[in-house]
Amino acid sequence: MILTEIQGHIRTAERVSLAQLSASFGISPGALRSMLDRLVAKGRIRRLESAGRCSGCMICPPEALEFYEWAAAPPTLPPPTCATAPEQRRACRHCG
Repeated sequence: MILTEIQGHIRTAERVSLAQLSASFGISPGALRSMLDRLVAKGRIRRLESAGRCSGCMICPPEALEFYEWAAAPPTLPPPTCATAPEQRRACRHCG
């Protein structure tokens, strides 16, 4: 049941970070990642290559840099940068 809900959330959002999914569903990023791997294996979603951290940046948690998107959507270009909370983005050289 939860996989269906996660899949529906990603379909609606089209692109979402692991941090956003974790906050929305109240599931730890590690447990959520294994569920997302199943959806990736089924071809329903895809994991996006992110631009990574800024040079020397340690503000953005790894979950904020890991993105997934609905597989029916065309691949996004350029790669997403981060999904750090807006109030913290000012301190991030890449986002702020």
